[in-house]
Amino acid sequence: QAAVVMSALTNPMTVSMVHTRARGNALSWGLLGSVASVPAGHSFEVVVSAGRGVNAAMRSWGALVLARHGNRRAFGGLALRDKSLSQLGYSTDNGGYYYYWTGSNETSYEEAMLQVAAYAKENDIPYRYMLLDSWFYTQGINAGVKDWSARSDVFPNGLQHLHEATNMSFQLHNRYWAPDTVYAKQNGGSYEFLVEEQYALPLESRFWEFLLARAKSWGMSVYEQDWLHNEFEGMHALLESATLARTWLLQMGDAAERLGLSIQYCMCYPRHVIQSAEVPSVTQMRVSQDYTAGNDQWRVGITSMLAYALALAPSKDTFWTTEAQNSDTPKHPGATEPYTELQAMVATYTAGPVAPSDIVNGTNRELLLRSCTTAGDLLHPSRPATIMDAVLEARVFGDGPTGELWSSYSEVSGLRWAHVIAAELKAPHEVSMRALSSDLGESWRGEGVAYTGIGPADNITVNTCVTSTWNPGGRCACGKSDFQLWHVAPFLNNGWVLLGETSKWVPVAPRRVLSVYSTDAEVRVQIHGAPGENVNMLFANNIQVQRGQPTLRGALHDAVSTSQTDVPAPWKVLTVNCVVPESGTATVMLPSLKCG
Repeated sequence: QAAVVMSALTNPMTVSMVHTRARGNALSWGLLGSVASVPAGHSFEVVVSAGRGVNAAMRSWGALVLARHGNRRAFGGLALRDKSLSQLGYSTDNGGYYYYWTGSNETSYEEAMLQVAAYAKENDIPYRYMLLDSWFYTQGINAGVKDWSARSDVFPNGLQHLHEATNMSFQLHNRYWAPDTVYAKQNGGSYEFLVEEQYALPLESRFWEFLLARAKSWGMSVYEQDWLHNEFEGMHALLESATLARTWLLQMGDAAERLGLSIQYCMCYPRHVIQSAEVPSVTQMRVSQDYTAGNDQWRVGITSMLAYALALAPSKDTFWTTEAQNSDTPKHPGATEPYTELQAMVATYTAGPVAPSDIVNGTNRELLLRSCTTAGDLLHPSRPATIMDAVLEARVFGDGPTGELWSSYSEVSGLRWAHVIAAELKAPHEVSMRALSSDLGESWRGEGVAYTGIGPADNITVNTCVTSTWNPGGRCACGKSDFQLWHVAPFLNNGWVLLGETSKWVPVAPRRVLSVYSTDAEVRVQIHGAPGENVNMLFANNIQVQRGQPTLRGALHDAVSTSQTDVPAPWKVLTVNCVVPESGTATVMLPSLKCG
C-alpha cells in the first residue's frame, strides 16, 4: 500500500497539525494557538513524503528532513561517537533494582555502585558504562532540578571517584529545572534563567557549556535530557514564544557538540525528535515508556521507525535478565520478569543501548552475552527492527497478521541477512520475500535459506530454500515466552550459506563479522572479537561429506526445493571454532574448516 508522511519541516517546536472532520477531513498546519507574538520574518515549512509502505515512506520523509537542515547524521556512524550504542551498560533507571534503592538503608549509593562493578568484574560481565538516574542530584520545587551535581550523601567522594574506581563512563539523567535552581541569578546563581511558578529555563549558551563540561570531567559521555514534554508543556514561556523552545534545544545541543558529548532525548514528543535534525549531538531517543518488570514496554516496532527515519538509535530502556530479583525494592515490591529472553532480544534488535539493571548476584551472564562480545561490544543488526507494513495494513484494513511482526537486516561486504521477529502472533502468517525486499537489498539473488535457533548446530533449524514465502511462526501462534526469531541468509558464490554465530541474537552482526569473501573454490570470513574469545561460526549446505571434508558445489539453487511444502533438502550444518588472537581479528576458512 502507498503511504504518505506529513510533518513540520522547520520550526517544529511551535508548529502543530490539526485534523478537522467538519471541514471535509482537512489537515491544517499552523503556529500553536498559545503563541503570543511572532517576530518579523518568522516562517515555517511543511513536508509531504510518499513511499510504497509505511516503512519506506518514513525513511524517505526522514531523509528529506535531515537534508533540509544539512544534517549528515548517519545511523551507521552513531556508535562511533556514542559509547552507549556500541558497548554494554548497566542501568539504574526506573524499573531497575537500584532505582531509588541501594538494597539496604545502611548502604550508600556509592557503595552499591561499587558493589555492582565488583560483581561484574568477578563474573566477567563486561559492563562499560553506567546510567545514573535522577536519584543522584538534588531536587527542589515541583521535584525539578535544584542542583545538578552528586549529592554528598549519595556519592560522598563524588562521581569522578566512581568513574576512576570502576573505569566506567556515565550516562547522566537530567529533568526539568526547578524554580529554586541554584544556577539562576534570581537565586544567587551566575546564569540568566526564566523562572516561573513550577518550572525554570536557562537562557544562556554559557550555562550549558559550564554544566556539560563539568559533567564530562566526572566521566559523563552521554547526557540524557528526560521529561522533555513536561518542560515544554509546563513552561508558559515555551508555549507563548515562537522561537524559545528551538533556542533552548539548540543551546543544549551546541554545547554537547563542542564538548564531544552525545544526547539522548527522553519523554519527547515527535516535535522534539524532528527538532533534533538541527542538533547533530542527539544520537538516540527513548522509544518506550519506563520499564517495569513484566510490563509490555518492549513493543517498540512502531516508534523505532521514527527514530531510524531521522538516523537516531531507539532506546527501549532497561530490563532484568533473571525473573526474580529478591524484589524488596520500595518502588516495585514483588516484581518479576517472566520474559527475560524477549526483553534482551528486543533491546539488541533496537540497535540502541543494551543496559540491564539486575541486583548484584542476579544477572544471567549467558543470556546477556547473546547481545555482545566477551569484551562488551554490542552485536547489533545494521538497522533497528521495525514493525512490518503488513501488520499496519491489517490494523487499518483488516485481513493480515495480528500481533508483533518486525523485520531488520545485517549487512556485511554488500550481502544482507534479513531478520524476522514474531511475538504475540495470534495466527501463523506467511512472510513474502517482497515484504522483505528493502531488508534483503539489491544484492538479493532471488533465493536464500531461512533458519532459526539459538546455540550450537543441534539447536539450529535450517529451512528449505525460500523464494516467495515462508511461515516464521511455525504451525501455531506464538506469544511472548515462545517468540520466533528467524533469519534469511543469502547463498554465497559456491552454494555455501553463512549462518553465522548462532549463539548470538544477531548471528551475522557487522561488529563481529567484518567481511565475507567467496569464490567457487573457497570461503573466507573475517571476524572480530576480544583476544582469547571463543567464536563458533556455522555454515550450511546440502552437500555430501567425504572423508570429513565438505565438497564445494556451485549452482546449488538448481538442486534444492523451492517450496515450503516440498521434501526438505538434506542440509548439513558445519561449525568452525575460532579462538580470537591478540590482534582481535581472525579468518574462518572453508573448505579447510580452519581459523587463522
